[in-house]
Amino acid sequence: MSTSRLLVCITSILSLAGFATAAESPTVPRYKFEPGRELTYRTATSFKYGEDKTAGEYGKRTEWTVWVVRPNQDGSFRLIIQQDNTFYQIFSGKKNEQPTRHRLVYADVFPDGRILSNETIKYQGHPGRIFPRLPKDAAEAARGWTWEEDDDEKLIARPVKAGGGFRFETTSESLKNVIYLGSSTSTYTFDPARGFVSAVATTSTQGYGFKGKGTGTTELLGVKDADPVLGKQLAAEEGRYFESVAAYEKELQAAEVAGPDEVSKQLEAAVAKLKSTNAAVTHPALKADLAARLKEQAQTAKYTIERAARRAKVVGKPAEAFDTKDLDGKSVKLVDLKGKVVVLDFWYRGCGWCIKAMPQINGLAEDFAGKPVAVFGMNTDQEEQDARFVIEKMGLKYPTLKATGLPEKFGVQGFPTLIVIDQQGQVHDIHVGYAPTLREDVGRQIKALLEKK
Repeated sequence: MSTSRLLVCITSILSLAGFATAAESPTVPRYKFEPGRELTYRTATSFKYGEDKTAGEYGKRTEWTVWVVRPNQDGSFRLIIQQDNTFYQIFSGKKNEQPTRHRLVYADVFPDGRILSNETIKYQGHPGRIFPRLPKDAAEAARGWTWEEDDDEKLIARPVKAGGGFRFETTSESLKNVIYLGSSTSTYTFDPARGFVSAVATTSTQGYGFKGKGTGTTELLGVKDADPVLGKQLAAEEGRYFESVAAYEKELQAAEVAGPDEVSKQLEAAVAKLKSTNAAVTHPALKADLAARLKEQAQTAKYTIERAARRAKVVGKPAEAFDTKDLDGKSVKLVDLKGKVVVLDFWYRGCGWCIKAMPQINGLAEDFAGKPVAVFGMNTDQEEQDARFVIEKMGLKYPTLKATGLPEKFGVQGFPTLIVIDQQGQVHDIHVGYAPTLREDVGRQIKALLEKK
């Protein structure tokens, strides 16, 4: 995934940072962001599942460091957020702990907790856990409020009586909870004197797949003035750094769709863009993130080369013929679809990214309804009831086919995978994984094929 990329007088900073103005109630909590401040948090989560011999546990520890870099002209504040994540799993009495993973993201956050989306926080490191949305006024603070954390998750907050500070509880309404029979609740304690969340307690359940219960805590460890020299370095260097990371990831994307003869050159160009940043950054957090990315490069390159090789075996070649049935027993043959653009979406219930992509596939089916385009869900669940459950809950508007054994024919190894087949029966393109622009990306290809016919 790619990432895109004035000091003001102190009185302006204090106003933006959430100190009550004459027009707003002092009881409405606001984050007190001040450039030059450094916050540290610690999060620990665990999920216990199964019984007896199938019992297990997995979890994560996260150390957060947040630097407030500057106020933005729109009233938000640029935050640089460092996460050190350590994952573990316990099964059959044995604990397996993975090496700590270091990641750096940026976020533009308003004093009321609104967060502007950017590529670095779309899939990891979202700061909503430590900077949840706050009520917009005293009325919401008294009765509750809601917001969209993601394109498929709604959070409902309600105030909780407390002896001191401001406490509120959030419950999650999401596609994930619907499909996996889950629930998620968090209780936040906001410290009005500090102007930040000081503690979070979470509980979760899941009734499908890994059936069990989870708990978690987040604690504010400290708020202090950052080293002023390092603060100036970070403010001066973070913009260019994230632009370089975005350029690197764009080259990686290009390598994934390059031909076998070009993929190595694309990867070399990607690494060159990343290494060129090394001399330009001096802040320790930026240096550490760059080192982590370069350390992962060998594995990234291996994966990219393998993916490009699999793609080359399929794209531009006649699609593998198939003869299968939909869930109602109706036969569907690829040969009978000649003259149409065919879109195959390979999925199964246990694939969270598959579920997340489905509203976009539904949108594609709607976009090309009545045109020579056939959209099919290609389900690989062993139990038909799992497929039917998802179809009903997601309101899928396109047919779902039984696809056991078909992923191998098309070289599918990751889910979701979308395969676009042209009117002559050749594979036009493959899209692996979730992307927020999936509907638009595939839609453009379909339109081009229809115009080309």
